[in-house]
Amino acid sequence: MSFHLNLPPRVGGGDRQRLDALSAYLPQLVAQLNYALGFLEIPSAAAGAEIRTETSDNKVTSISEKSTNTQYPTSRAVYEYAVPQTRAVNGYPLSEDVTLKAADVDAVPTARRINGHALSADVDLTPADLGEEDHIAAQGTDGIWTWRKWDSGIADCWGVAEISAQGGGMAAFGPLFAADGTTAYPTDLFTDVPQLFAGASGSGGTAFMAGMLSPRNHTKTTASYAAITAANTTAAETFKIALFAVGRWKEAGA
Repeated sequence: MSFHLNLPPRVGGGDRQRLDALSAYLPQLVAQLNYALGFLEIPSAAAGAEIRTETSDNKVTSISEKSTNTQYPTSRAVYEYAVPQTRAVNGYPLSEDVTLKAADVDAVPTARRINGHALSADVDLTPADLGEEDHIAAQGTDGIWTWRKWDSGIADCWGVAEISAQGGGMAAFGPLFAADGTTAYPTDLFTDVPQLFAGASGSGGTAFMAGMLSPRNHTKTTASYAAITAANTTAAETFKIALFAVGRWKEAGA
């Protein structure tokens, strides 16, 4: 497409007259140039070429053009793309700065609490947070014992021990006779001597009761107990003693 630029007609007279005529014609000349520029196309880059431009703040704008025009250089300056002010972010138009709030993105505010713990940091709930006063921290078996360590510091264990007595071999304690025994507690279960409860669990037929015959032999590592009868055994006898011990494995709150 070509354009014919209409020049001002020649004016006779001196320079002053010609300048006045040219000044009067300038608006028409500018109008013709604007009209012509409205039909001009900005040359495009080669097909598929990357177009880059750098602004004063060193920001690079890069786009890819798919032009079939190859008569111009493969790169040229382009204007940065912008979004219209009517564009919105979470309902806020970009006609001014936008500050999003927690409610704008359905976020939970940090002041919200879970079982009394603020959400300003990670929350680790404990059984106490859920209304449980105590819970088992560790448990297991060791020999005759089944043992537990509670979070409060309490430790307990239970099991069944056996005492073997030969006929007539029980020791006399006044009107009673007794056969005693010891069993090691689970390793490192108690930090001090626990309370021990003993009960009769079974025998070969001789009636007996169970208890602690010698407290001095009872330590934090060893349970001491006895089978007690009203008469000495006349034959070999095995007494089964049910044991339950409770103490501490750590100080409260430790």
